[in-house]
Amino acid sequence: MSLSKISITDDAILRERVVFLMSLRNEKLTHVAKSLNLDPGGFSGWISGIQNRLSIDKKKNVSDYLGLKYTFLRPNMVHKFFTDSETLEQSIPSIISNSILERINIIPIFFCGQPSCCAYLSSYGEDVFVIIAQPRNKSLPPPIVSPEKCGWGIIRERAFYSVEEANTLISSNTLDARALYLDITLRSGKVEPVSVSDWAELLIEVISSGMSLKEAKKLYLNNRNL
Repeated sequence: MSLSKISITDDAILRERVVFLMSLRNEKLTHVAKSLNLDPGGFSGWISGIQNRLSIDKKKNVSDYLGLKYTFLRPNMVHKFFTDSETLEQSIPSIISNSILERINIIPIFFCGQPSCCAYLSSYGEDVFVIIAQPRNKSLPPPIVSPEKCGWGIIRERAFYSVEEANTLISSNTLDARALYLDITLRSGKVEPVSVSDWAELLIEVISSGMSLKEAKKLYLNNRNL
C-alpha cells in the first residue's frame, strides 16, 4: 500500500496527529511520557511547539506507540479509541487518507442486546484498518458518527456479540486486525452469533488459499445459503 510519507521531522504535522491520537485514546500526556520513558517536561514542551525537545528516535517511538505510520493511522492493527462521536468526526479525516476514508464501514456493536461500541472498518488492497470506538464513560452512548453530518463513512447493520466475546473484544491487546475485520463484517446484520465451527472453517479456508476479504465473505455467505 502506498501512503503519503510525511517526514517524522515535520514537527507541526506530527504534533497535531499526536494530540489527536492522545485525545482519541483518552491518554494523558504524562501517561504517554511514562510509558516511553520520556521526560514529561520535554514531551510537553515539544507538544507546545518548542523545537529540539525530542530527538528523531523519540518522535518515532511516540508515533509507533500511538499507532501512527508516516503520521497516518497504521494499518493491520486494532486501534482502540475512547471518545465521542464529535471528536471522531473531526479527527479521523486527519489521520486516515481519503482513499481509505471513503471506504469506511460503520458497524454498531451490540453486547447482550445493547449498543456498547462501534467498529470503523476499511480496507485497501491487503491492508485493513480496524477501529473499535468506545465511550469514555459507560453511561454514555457509543461514538457512532453520522455520515450525513461528517461527509464520510457508510452505516452498516449492527453486529452482535456475547458477554464472553465482548470481554475479549474490549480488553484484549493481542487481537489480529484481519481476523477481527472479517469477524465483525460477517456478523453485521446477522441476529444469531457466528458459530465456532463456521468461523473455524472460514478461517482455515482463508489462510490456506490466500483469498481476499471480499472473497472470504462471499464464501461464508454461500456456505450458509444467505
